[in-house]
Amino acid sequence: MRLIMVTAVLSALTLGCRSDNEIKGEEGSVDATTDATEDEAEEEEEEEDFSMYDDATLVILAPESGEFLPWEEEADFEAVVFDADGRALPFEDIYWSSNTDMTWAKVGQDFEDDSLDVGTHAITAVADLPNGNRLVYTVGGVLVQHDNAGIYTGDMNVGVTVEFEGTPIGTSCIGGATIIVDAYGETATGESTCTIDLLGYAEFDLRHEFEFDLEDEEMDG
Repeated sequence: MRLIMVTAVLSALTLGCRSDNEIKGEEGSVDATTDATEDEAEEEEEEEDFSMYDDATLVILAPESGEFLPWEEEADFEAVVFDADGRALPFEDIYWSSNTDMTWAKVGQDFEDDSLDVGTHAITAVADLPNGNRLVYTVGGVLVQHDNAGIYTGDMNVGVTVEFEGTPIGTSCIGGATIIVDAYGETATGESTCTIDLLGYAEFDLRHEFEFDLEDEEMDG
């Protein structure tokens, strides 16, 4: 009788433990799987919702094609991504470059800059959108040079004093002059010609070549 009773008790205990474990295991497994599936579905839905970028366009608002930008002075740069309805989208990852100044590279939607080198530039903005589309926009003929750079024409008055047969004679002549100031505004070169008449005693042509160094908008040379 003792052996039978012990065996019965052990069997009952074993059954009770197995039943408890199976129930707890099944409940935990069902809850974890359900939560993970819902989270993944929500994340996937958020990551793939790029419909706002469908048919979007990129436009450079500043500078404009053919615009003049004074060298070493702050200039505005702005590019905007517009949605299909023409509304501006808050997109900052816009990359800028120039076909003339290969070292110039900027990132942003709106900024000021004075580091673009002298020259005539085609400036390009590129936006890689989250939906995988790449937008490109270019403005051409953007001229960067010093404010004083250019070609200047006018008259040059040259005064001359000579001695003729022991007599000093003073005279002058006025002739056309051309001055070229370089793109950096640092040097000016040019020439002038005129004909000098020594009061009827003699006549000769005068040609004047010159080169000036510019500093603080003044000529010296």
